[in-house]
Amino acid sequence: MSKFFKLYIAVFFLTITSNLIAQNVLPRPNPPKLVTDQAGVLTPEQLQALEAKLVAIDDSSSNQIAVVILSSLEGQPKEEYATKLFREWGIGNKKTNNGVLLLVAIQDRQIRIEVGYGLEGAIPDITALSIIDNDIKPAFKAGAYYEGLDKATDNLAKAAVGEYKEARKKRTKSKGNPLVFIMIVIVIVIILGKKGGGGSNINGGGFSDEDYFKEQEAELFLDGKPYQSDYTLNVKQKSERAYHVPSKIQYKQHLPFKQYNDSRE
Repeated sequence: MSKFFKLYIAVFFLTITSNLIAQNVLPRPNPPKLVTDQAGVLTPEQLQALEAKLVAIDDSSSNQIAVVILSSLEGQPKEEYATKLFREWGIGNKKTNNGVLLLVAIQDRQIRIEVGYGLEGAIPDITALSIIDNDIKPAFKAGAYYEGLDKATDNLAKAAVGEYKEARKKRTKSKGNPLVFIMIVIVIVIILGKKGGGGSNINGGGFSDEDYFKEQEAELFLDGKPYQSDYTLNVKQKSERAYHVPSKIQYKQHLPFKQYNDSRE
């Protein structure tokens, strides 16, 4: 047998052994119980109360809920650890596979709810996450481990029989920022200010009556001769009264010169 082959065999067995060690989970308690607190975060009275409740749930509905509290997962993924522990402990009925495991690792701050195939329809991932987010995490942050586990197991039992209603966060109406409103008003005022405050003057281009007449009398012509009458106007007169210029009288400034016969006979 070559040295290379021996080295290969040694590495192979070492890899298998390390994987087996890494996948080891907490041994099943004997006698069996539904609440295991390896981290020691619950008082004896709390352990007894939680155990009695879970036993009553198992007796009344045959749905078995187990709570396992660890100090640490020792680097193992919570999903893999929960699946292996669920199978090795045989949580739930073997025929109906209606078990639920609530796994908590205190130091790692990890929580996992593993559900048997028989209850996957009643307790989908979205329901499990809702219970973790609304029941367990707020209580654990306050150091109230028992209260969080007590409420979570209550809702898991309800969900298993179709009585759990997922908690929905209330939508709060967002209040508008007053600074945004003020900025919008300022922008509108600036835009309107650039366009002018009214009248016929348009800044930035165009013309005005005042520019057109330039405070001078408008020259009107009839038959090629200056026509002076009541229709000779200036800017001030224009603003004070309405006027009408005969159709055959034209502005020299705008219309090409052409002889017209006076039709006002």
